[in-house]
Amino acid sequence: MNAMRRDAKAGLFNTIVVHKWDRFARNRVESTIVKTLLRAEYGVQIYSVIEQSQDDGLGSDGILMEGFSEILAEWNSLVIGVEISKAMLEKHEQGYHLTRPPFGYDMVNKELIINEREAEAVRLCYTLYATSDYSWNDLTRIVNEHRYATKTGRKFSKDMVRGILTNRVYIGEVKYQPVKYSDDGKVPPVYRAN
Repeated sequence: MNAMRRDAKAGLFNTIVVHKWDRFARNRVESTIVKTLLRAEYGVQIYSVIEQSQDDGLGSDGILMEGFSEILAEWNSLVIGVEISKAMLEKHEQGYHLTRPPFGYDMVNKELIINEREAEAVRLCYTLYATSDYSWNDLTRIVNEHRYATKTGRKFSKDMVRGILTNRVYIGEVKYQPVKYSDDGKVPPVYRAN
């Protein structure tokens, strides 16, 4: 979006064509501001292949239809977001792991399955850490000396080792979203609309 605005300001183009208005932006306010700038300041015309535009020569009807299409696109995006959140919460409550598998596990048929080679590195980290004799740098060096590699095939960094030792998945917790506590340290009640 920023590159497009810079190029428009430099006069590198005078027309934008999108398939639908939700391909331009799904946020109505952002879309209105950027399109107004492009049209008023840089003389750019903006068209949709399948939806009407104020640049189609339809006058006020084009403005109305473009605005209405943007409102529907934003509403649809919000509805999809709510439905995805509900589905993710349901999966979380059923105990499913919802993100990429942590080091030491693979995802097979939506279940975490131990990756034995990676699990060796996890066990090594925990075993050495439990002695209190090793710094983060020591642990990182030792893991790399044993030729363990991350899921992307890289050497371990200190932060990656720390991430292993602080990942609560290894103690059986399933993380979905951070829990927000009130100032008295209690988890506030969750209200759900049915």
